[in-house]
Amino acid sequence: MTQLTFTGDIAFSKYFTGRANDENLLSDEILTFLSDSDHVVAYVEGPISNGEKKGSDAAATAPSKSK
Repeated sequence: MTQLTFTGDIAFSKYFTGRANDENLLSDEILTFLSDSDHVVAYVEGPISNGEKKGSDAAATAPSKSK
């Protein structure tokens, strides 16, 4: 039997900016749980942004369209 695991939304923005490669981001328990599956389907989301921030807690803004 094949075991599938689905995650909820995973966002590497705001508080997790720059932590995508952090080896300590997920606990050993979470890594074991995911590793026990044959396939893991994760919804990774992130803002579409031109990199500008407006305020320390602002949501990302979409880049302007070219004319």
